Amino acid sequence: MLTKLEYLEKVVKATKLYEDKRWHLMCFAIPIEKNISDIRKENYFPILLSDGFYYYNEENTTENKLEKIVDYNRNEPLFRYSDEIEIDSTWMTNLSQKTKTRIGIMIINLIVFYSVLGKRAPFLNEEITTDKIEKLLAKKVRNPDEMTSDSISVQEMCKIIDRVYFLSNLSDIVNIASTEKIISPPPGINEEKKRLLKEYEGQLNDPVKVVELENKLLDYDSRYLADDPAAKHLLSSKTRDARKKLYGIFGSGLDFAGNKPKKPVINSLNEGLSVTEEDIPIYFNDLRYGSYSRGFATKKSGYTYKILIRSLTGITIDSTPCNTKKGIKRMITEKNYIKLLNRYIKRGDNWILIENDTQAKELIGKEIEIRSPMYCTKEGNKICYRCLNEGYKDQPNAVSNIASEISAVFMGMFLKLMHNTKLESRNIDLEDLTY
Repeated sequence: MLTKLEYLEKVVKATKLYEDKRWHLMCFAIPIEKNISDIRKENYFPILLSDGFYYYNEENTTENKLEKIVDYNRNEPLFRYSDEIEIDSTWMTNLSQKTKTRIGIMIINLIVFYSVLGKRAPFLNEEITTDKIEKLLAKKVRNPDEMTSDSISVQEMCKIIDRVYFLSNLSDIVNIASTEKIISPPPGINEEKKRLLKEYEGQLNDPVKVVELENKLLDYDSRYLADDPAAKHLLSSKTRDARKKLYGIFGSGLDFAGNKPKKPVINSLNEGLSVTEEDIPIYFNDLRYGSYSRGFATKKSGYTYKILIRSLTGITIDSTPCNTKKGIKRMITEKNYIKLLNRYIKRGDNWILIENDTQAKELIGKEIEIRSPMYCTKEGNKICYRCLNEGYKDQPNAVSNIASEISAVFMGMFLKLMHNTKLESRNIDLEDLTY
């Protein structure tokens, strides 16, 4: 007989059952009771019988190879991904000390990194997102001639990406598809809207006042959803703005008249469409403009790419550093520090390479001088890789990558106009407009 934790430890150390969806269904969902004849004779595979939770132990020398998990509670999952445990190097050899973590985090590390890299695998003891995995791969993936002790090869990267996709198979266990709150309006939203409309009476031809009204309705909705697990994990800025239209006010929408101020549609979609002569065109133009932007207007991004390629095609990236002494000055913040990775900054009379997040974070709140193509001293149509980015070393024709990145911004902008558009206001400091 074993406890749940002892069973989990054996699974991690002796098997790779965590790579089998059937095991996740048995351990992290409430299992269906089976007959003893239905037992899978797979080592350490769990099954629920009428008198408790068992696993099949081939190593048991007795005739009965079923071992009971003694602390299982009926009508509950055996484990939850949020359960906290303490593990050490006997569980995963890439750990240097005892580590408190959650079962879900450990399993993601096991599946995505440890099963591929072994002792070289990083252990991410935090909320793990695809964005974080991509950034880690971007920093560590190297060509064969550049490999170091903590590098990741291209072949290993492909295996890691495949394993990330495997995790999507667990969505029917993990994901919260819906809750009462996420599909219903905040109680009292209509009364709150009436109060705010009285407060802003006669002011809604001013876009700034419209933004204030919308933000107050969004704040009201956010307070209602504050403790909702589905809202925490499923709602993006796009879907939160959709809730504003659904339960607050529809707003001004988009049209082909540019930034001409107009009175917003006060009705929410939940209240029904307003059929007045002033409001019907706002609905139609919002739909038409979104469809136009997503379909026809995206050609502008392709055209932009062609222009950029024609203008940059003669530029090559030189693998020999230039002798520039000057860079561009930038204030480093929480939002832009990540862009310092693989860039050179000035320290005294020397240029220092920023190689990792830790070095970049230390510069937050400081004004620094960054090496830039603006001040590269290479002659002719050349830019040295150090003025551009360390990642462009030995990539003489990679300027086209920069052109495609710029045009991708335009593509994203036009695609988002179909979904994620809202009126916003910004305070402008006159000092930001001066040089």
